[in-house]
Amino acid sequence: MADSRPVDIAVFSLVKVVWRDAHGSATGAYSLHEIPHEAIEVMSYGLLLKTDAVGVSIASERCGDDTYRGYTFIPTGMVVSVTPMKRKRATRIKPLKTKEETL
Repeated sequence: MADSRPVDIAVFSLVKVVWRDAHGSATGAYSLHEIPHEAIEVMSYGLLLKTDAVGVSIASERCGDDTYRGYTFIPTGMVVSVTPMKRKRATRIKPLKTKEETL
């Protein structure tokens, strides 16, 4: 069961939201035993825009003019968990040597 209390995570943090979603199929034919009769668990990743008693909003992109693209709203009753993603140290990628440099 989802916890309806707001999550204490800084806005614009990268988060993983686990939530239960409805599903269906508009195409194909299935026998009764092939049709799942339960919500599916979904994991969405994004920048946390807002979390409160109503739900969780995340976005995949923040633009230079403070607008957002690729946003998702998940109602609180569907949210299983919201977890901040830990940052890893950036590693430099060494450029590949050209054929002439290896000779």
